[in-house]
Amino acid sequence: CLDWERLIRERLTGFAFGKFKDDPKLYDLKIEEQKTIETPELLRRKDELLAKNFESEFFVTKEEIERTEERQRMLLLSQPMIVIPSVSASNPTLPALPPKTSSEAKQSSNASDQTATPLPPSPPPQNRFL
Repeated sequence: CLDWERLIRERLTGFAFGKFKDDPKLYDLKIEEQKTIETPELLRRKDELLAKNFESEFFVTKEEIERTEERQRMLLLSQPMIVIPSVSASNPTLPALPPKTSSEAKQSSNASDQTATPLPPSPPPQNRFL
């Protein structure tokens, strides 16, 4: 299996392997670039294809993406700023947390009294590609 992977990685640009239906042999292929001549008919068909794609809910124009991006950016920038105090040598303490209420203190002490039950070990992952 590693020989096959090595052969694939060592292929240069423009070279490939080919296997054809009902033929067990593996062929070495050389791929050559073929320039497409843009004829009026080809450009018309390309425009038709793009128009059909953009009718789908999954395709949006570049302009729509940019408008959405700008709306999201403005929404993010309009939110109040969050300041997180930093800890440094000159200021080693953070602002104190509010004191716990008696019910919160009782809940945290009860939680520390409980012992956790360990989970059973999970089975090892199976390799589906062998």
